Order: sequence, then structure tokens, then C-alpha cells
Amino acid sequence: MSTLARPPERASALAEIEARERTAWRAYRDELGDLSGREYEEREPASWAQLQAMLDELEAKRRLVTDDGRAHGTIALP
Repeated sequence: MSTLARPPERASALAEIEARERTAWRAYRDELGDLSGREYEEREPASWAQLQAMLDELEAKRRLVTDDGRAHGTIALP
């Protein structure tokens, strides 16, 4: 079920999305940071896929905040 946010809450919703993006990138970096060579090569594809899935999810939420909010005067927050 979605919660509807009024336009003044748009900035807060976007800030939360941006914070979650930074967290996702940090987790990716931290997971691989101490690895090298074969260990890095083995783990990086799965880490990258996980990062991309999170970024895709956050981009979908961003579209809800920006597109739906402009079109309907409210924002659907999942």
C-alpha cells in the first residue's frame, strides 16, 4: 500500500532516496575494498548486480516522486 505525500514532502523524499543511493554505493565499495586478484574477480559481479538492483529500485521510487507528484499533485511513496 502506498502513502501519498504532498508536494512539500517531495524534497524530503528525494533526499532520502539520495541517501540510500550513497549507502548502496558505500556498501558496494566496502564489500570489495579489501579484496584483490581472484577473490575480487569472483565477488565483484554479484556485488555489482546487487548494487544495480538497488539503484534500479531507487530510480523507480524517484520517478514516483517526481513524475507522479507533478502529474497528480501528490506523490506515492511505497
